[in-house]
Amino acid sequence: MSRILQLNYWQVFLILLFSMLVGNTTIEGYPAVNDGFIIISAVLFFSIFIAYNHYLYNYLPRKVELNYNLVIINAFLSIATTIAIAILTESNEVKFTGIYALPGL
Repeated sequence: MSRILQLNYWQVFLILLFSMLVGNTTIEGYPAVNDGFIIISAVLFFSIFIAYNHYLYNYLPRKVELNYNLVIINAFLSIATTIAIAILTESNEVKFTGIYALPGL
């Protein structure tokens, strides 16, 4: 599985692009299938994220002291935040107008 570190940038781009295309796919009249597409997309995206974190952690120099639990906590918080946003917005899209559309506000 460490072959993931040997992927070229364009291969990673294609994997992430496929993940995003699956997540944006909708079929009218089938909300359960659409939710399934979103779940598959999230699993693909976060599996790449977690795999890179896991395998890059093994390549740290010996003198670097980094707690592996921080990597796991980072992945968990990213997934939990994504799930919370999906539950609170009840859809894939969020629209802000006015001053709320500015980043950081």
